[in-house]
Parts: sequence; C-alpha cells; structure tokens
Amino acid sequence: MKTPLLRSIVWSNIEGGYYDKAATIYSDIVFKFADTVKMAGPPISREFKDYELANWLLHNCNAFKDKNYYHGDRKTTNNANRLKGVIRNIQGKVNDLIRLVLMDRVGETKQSKGTGMVSLYQFGPFTYLFLSVVRSSNPEPQKRAAWVDHAYNIYQLLLTSESAPTINVLYAGLYRKFKEHGVFKDFVIDYLTEALISNKEIRHVKDLFYDLQSGTDDLEKLKLYHSLRNESLKELDPDARQRVFLFLKPDIERKIGTQVHSLKDYEEALLRSKESPETLAVEGYCKECNTHVEALADIMEYLDAVALSLDEPIKKPCPTCHNDSLLVPKILF
Repeated sequence: MKTPLLRSIVWSNIEGGYYDKAATIYSDIVFKFADTVKMAGPPISREFKDYELANWLLHNCNAFKDKNYYHGDRKTTNNANRLKGVIRNIQGKVNDLIRLVLMDRVGETKQSKGTGMVSLYQFGPFTYLFLSVVRSSNPEPQKRAAWVDHAYNIYQLLLTSESAPTINVLYAGLYRKFKEHGVFKDFVIDYLTEALISNKEIRHVKDLFYDLQSGTDDLEKLKLYHSLRNESLKELDPDARQRVFLFLKPDIERKIGTQVHSLKDYEEALLRSKESPETLAVEGYCKECNTHVEALADIMEYLDAVALSLDEPIKKPCPTCHNDSLLVPKILF
C-alpha cells in the first residue's frame, strides 16, 4: 500500500481517502495518541516504543477492539499475542507516518525482556503544527482562535531555530506582522487548510508548511501581503536581505520568463542579472523604440512597485534609446 496523502488522514470521506480500518489507525495515532504522550511546554512528545503505541491502540482504537481482527474469539487470544499482532500491523503505518514527517524515529533502546534492540519514536513540532492547523477549523470561535495561536507559536519556533536559513527569518518576521494585523489566519492557516483538502499531492508536512504563499485572490489582501513582506525584507540587515534575495529572485525571474516575448533575449538579461542578488532581469515595452526590450531592475524597487499597485506598469529608462519610456509589467509571486 502506498503512503497515504495527508488529507486522507484528516478527512477520510474525501475522494481517494482511506475508508477502511487503516484510516482509523492513522487518525488515532496522530490525533489521539500524540496528545497522550505530548510533553508539557514544547511541541514535542516524550520518546516511546512501538510496544507502548501498540498497547495504547489495543485498548483505544476501534480497529483493534474488533474481535474479528484476531481471527478468532478475542477471549481466547491472550494479550501478548494480541500485542504482537498489533505491532506487526502498525509497522508499515509507522513507516508511513515517518515518511510524512508526522512521526520521527529517534534512536534505539534495549528490549524490556531479552537482549534485542527496539526503536524509539517521537512526535515533533511538525506533528503538533499539523494538529493545530487542522483543529483551527473548530466551529467554536474561542477554540478556533486558540488553535490558530498554537500554530503561530510553533511556526515561530521552527522559523527562528538556530539551524533556520535566513529565508525562514524573513517569514518569522512576516508572520509576526500578519499576527499584528490580524491576518495570520487568512494568509497562512486558511491557505494550509485549503491545500490539505485540495487534490494537491503533499508528500509530507514540510511540503505543506514551507509552501509559503499569500493564499488569497483578494486584491486588497494581496497588496497588504506584499506590503508586509516588503517591510519584513527591509528590516533585515543587508547581508541577510541579499541571502533572502538568492531564494526569491529565481522564482520571480521564472515567472517573468513565462511571459516574455523573446526568451532568447531574456536569457541574456538573466546572465547579466547574476552579477548581483539585488538585480532582477525584466522585460518591458518601449514606447519610443516600439518594441520589447530586456532590462535590469532593482529587486526591492520592483517589489515595492508591485505592492503599491498591480494595474500600472513600472516606468524605467530604456537601455536602448535611453528615454524614460520602458513600461515593465508587474508579476505577482
């Protein structure tokens, strides 16, 4: 059986979801057992063995309470054999959850009986971020707001860790601004929820949580999103900002490249733009030359222009005729 999609663990009634007992097992591990082993404070669980997980499932998961599962009368099957059966059953599912980054294998320890070694497992921040996002759909406003706050706090923990790349520092600042403006749920949580219930294939939770986009088609909200992102960029020190541009610039230029009139000419502009992470290759239409012309633009000025208005093109000097007549369209990303 292939690894399930994240959405089939959450909403088993979605087309392509897991309708059988597997759905119950995945769901109970993530939505119930993870809560029972969570440590107070940080969004991680204590370490546990597969025996503990199997024992919990045996007594709490309907898939294993069903006597038919044991191929005989439950009363005549001793607890040890039932546990062995559960452990065998969940091995593949545990591996699935590890691939989805909803569970981690963190080491080994000696068996309580015998000399063999058994694996140790743990739920990490991504598990509890996933749970917070799903639970933020709670119909009760207070509970919904509390889970949104949980998700925000875990995001900040992940984005500001010592090992976080500079691009994450940008998004930590941006999400803080979203929170201050009351749009964190609109721009982040609602987008993630929609991604979960869509047909989009999500390989693991990192694919979901690091797919950082605006998540809205509302023009006013888009302007706010880009404005706050630009504020966050400008608050970075120059070195950090250049590092972030190394991530952002290729995405912007790829989108521009899909709309240029001469990809060959645009390639030349791309080569010139490589000299600086703060320089963007663009294409515009020169009214004086009456043709499309490739040019270089300051990336921060371009982003500011996008945030200001999506309708009006950017006016720049034409590198061919040197008149202030080059109109550069704005591309959202």
